[in-house]
Amino acid sequence: MKLALTKERSFPSGDERPSTYRTVAKTLLSCRELYFILAIAAFLRFYLLPTTEFDDDQAAVFGMAHNAVQHGWLVATSNIASIHIVNPPAVIYLYMLPALFSANPLGGAIFTALCNTLAVGLCYLFVRRYYGRLAASIAALFFATATLAVFYSRFIWQQNLLPLFVLLYIFSLFLGVVERRKGWLFPAIVLLGLLIQLHASTVLLSATLLVALLLSPGTLRWRDLALGLLGLLLIYFPYLLWEIATKFNDVQILLSATKQHVKTPNLASFYYQLFLSPYNPNLLPANLHAPIHVVKPWISWLFQTMHWLNTIAMLFLLLRALWPVAARADTGASTSEETLLDTPSATRSHEDTTHRVSTWFDGLPVPGYMKRWWLNLLATPARCGLLILLAWQAIPLFLLSHMSTELYPHYFIFFLPGQFIVIGILFAQLVHWCERFGTWGEVARLLTICLTILITTAQFAGSFSSVLDYGLGYYNELQIGNPYYDDLHSLQYAMTLADQIAQRNHLNHVYVSTNPSTQAALGYLAAQMHTPTTLFDDEYCMVLPAPTDGPAVMLVNPYSSLTQSLLAHFHVARQVAQAPRLGGPPFRLYIVRSLPTTATVGSLGDYLRLATMSQPTLFSADHSEWYATLWNMLRSTPAQYRTTYTYQLQETPNGVQHRQDTATCMLNSARSGDQLIVAFNVPTTTTHVSFVLFRGQFYQSSPYNLVYGPITMETYITRRTHSIALGSIRYSTATG
Repeated sequence: MKLALTKERSFPSGDERPSTYRTVAKTLLSCRELYFILAIAAFLRFYLLPTTEFDDDQAAVFGMAHNAVQHGWLVATSNIASIHIVNPPAVIYLYMLPALFSANPLGGAIFTALCNTLAVGLCYLFVRRYYGRLAASIAALFFATATLAVFYSRFIWQQNLLPLFVLLYIFSLFLGVVERRKGWLFPAIVLLGLLIQLHASTVLLSATLLVALLLSPGTLRWRDLALGLLGLLLIYFPYLLWEIATKFNDVQILLSATKQHVKTPNLASFYYQLFLSPYNPNLLPANLHAPIHVVKPWISWLFQTMHWLNTIAMLFLLLRALWPVAARADTGASTSEETLLDTPSATRSHEDTTHRVSTWFDGLPVPGYMKRWWLNLLATPARCGLLILLAWQAIPLFLLSHMSTELYPHYFIFFLPGQFIVIGILFAQLVHWCERFGTWGEVARLLTICLTILITTAQFAGSFSSVLDYGLGYYNELQIGNPYYDDLHSLQYAMTLADQIAQRNHLNHVYVSTNPSTQAALGYLAAQMHTPTTLFDDEYCMVLPAPTDGPAVMLVNPYSSLTQSLLAHFHVARQVAQAPRLGGPPFRLYIVRSLPTTATVGSLGDYLRLATMSQPTLFSADHSEWYATLWNMLRSTPAQYRTTYTYQLQETPNGVQHRQDTATCMLNSARSGDQLIVAFNVPTTTTHVSFVLFRGQFYQSSPYNLVYGPITMETYITRRTHSIALGSIRYSTATG
């Protein structure tokens, strides 16, 4: 049997099957190492998974998927990209699969981990099929234990699904380039379109498709191109409707982004190497007792080692692909080296391939040696396959190095697991070569195997330590999140505890203070609660129940100093529990009651009524002086999916316009009679404030969906109604 690296290796023709499904299944069942590798991959990706990240992106993606399933809607877009365009909807359709079974976002994290575990298995099958069992085992082991590969396998995010579909895409290219089968172009085009929907960075993989078109003579059919374009139209049709509705606004944003100057031209190489690192140096926890700090001194050597191994492997493959002498130098492999393509069936002959391709050069001013080299390359599918691997890794990296937009580490996920595949091929070839040199060759062979085991162990230690860091809360939440990091288990526990306290005390409502870090996540989880829940933005405001509704439960954000100060100043709350959070201070839970009032000052339309309080309104928070105003809400606003209600209150001391202050209060729902406490900064001027003029506005934000007759297409975009002016109130004693 021959390695796929050698020229003499035979491949089945486009009309032949390499082996029966029974033979392939029997071969796979005998691969005990595959199950061991999958067990390692699954352990690192599923262990402590309930502590998965759950922030704005995760809540948006899974929330849209669950809402589409619940209403039977189609989806036109997903969330917003880092360059401020609206992403295509493929990720929502994929996460609709776990959303079919449960509204729990943990199902989405499980789906992500499962897809990436399957990617490890597919990596093994791909390399096993073309480069042998040993290369497959090494590549899959390195991929299964790589730290960033594990990290991006453990939470909901569209680009986290890339490795599985990238491998399917490369597999389809190999069907045409290496096996010379017809029909490969159709799945390749559709998979490339799907990859671009998952993340725009994968448009760079179109370079590999162009290379494959050059290296697959006799396999291209017009009907495959037509089917591929039809498939693209099908998967992009909802997004195309969105672009038409917005007059291709996203295209304009994308074009303007490409005209920016290069900001960090050397960052691409660093991020590429980062995926070979046993830890992320940018996110090391400050806690020196964190597991990663324990193992870091023992695994730091791996960063440079893997970088050099990847570089050497790339040069090795380039030599084998471009230099025919190098390909002929090796005449065979050990009989223990088994691939799924090993079969006695022959392919089309060298002469037939030469005859088909030589007509391309007729009439072209091409030197004879270049024509012979090109014909020899096309007649050696194994070398063409190596060029596809190199194009996958080298061309996008070169282009990213000259990108005009700002780069982020997740732009480089689509390179996985190519780095480990080329290293696996190199190691397998080294072991094969060492078998020829007697005793010293056996020593070198053992050293190569020991290095493989050492790298795998070091990578496992780094990955497992990182899993423990995130799963046990050793991280700095302010460092890794914006504005801080939240895990799903802590959020679910806090909301469940609030729900249980309300039911246990027979209370009919829960109020939750939120900020930009938790609004989307807590908003989604609130919809799963048994007790009606009101969420409010706690930057300037706090909501209390109406006097006639009795007490209620309030869940307070750990960083909501304003809400904490208001509760303490007005003595309307009794703390009953704390909900711990990984990596930061806990949530606090209170039973709150309404604030006593003395008189009514005036109303802003039929929306808000200003009341006076018996207690002093001045208080301190965040090292500043504030004063509170109490408003009774006159309208009920129902809780609806991704719908918010916003009151904007503007206060102008003494009617002086340049000293006015504005407070924005955003809620997801309200009950008529609920009390809204709005805080304003006390003016720093020494001028006496004799009166304050209050003005108000109200608007509602709700999802903007495309409707075509009976068909509704969900989008991520929200639209706000026109602001309603609520009038004004003159208050003579606002500062007490």
